[in-house]
Amino acid sequence: MDSRIKNQLAPGEEIVWTGKPHPFSAKSGGYAKSLNTRAIICAIAAVVLIAAYIIAAKVSSVNVSIIGIIICILVPAYIAMSPVFDARRLQKKATYAVSNRRLFVMPDEKHFYTMDLDEIKNIQYAGAESGCGHVIVSTDPSLAAADLKLRKVAISPVLPEDAAAGATQGKAKTVVLYNLQNPEEVMGYLQSAK
Repeated sequence: MDSRIKNQLAPGEEIVWTGKPHPFSAKSGGYAKSLNTRAIICAIAAVVLIAAYIIAAKVSSVNVSIIGIIICILVPAYIAMSPVFDARRLQKKATYAVSNRRLFVMPDEKHFYTMDLDEIKNIQYAGAESGCGHVIVSTDPSLAAADLKLRKVAISPVLPEDAAAGATQGKAKTVVLYNLQNPEEVMGYLQSAK
């Protein structure tokens, strides 16, 4: 068990379930078209940036630097690849746990969120590939899973409006337990606590 969870447990609180995302492709879940479109847009942006850089250098009589051209390529390339980096981070570092009192979500080693089980008003299932599924948990009874970008919320849970901007820990309002191998198991624990 993650030491961050152990340190957060209150007296009498016990972990009843732990899990991690099952391996998945960055293109899974309808992200293939989005990634391809993003790559095309970023490639066009790189060409435009290089052209603008060369024109600006010629107009101001400055030599064109290879470093400037590399930067014009690397920035759009990073933007194009960020969903792939997010998917890898989620697969390798995310950890989930349910105690007899709370849900714990750690998308990576820097972020730690909790949700009291008695505050959960909405538990939904969204299918994924190879028998896996996503579990969407929220304190908002009217939340519709179809309105969420599941992978984005799995990486950055929705926090209450009064949460500090950029908060890396605290109570979450909506979380996604992403690509679980046995989502029914955790849904059972969460629903029995409601």
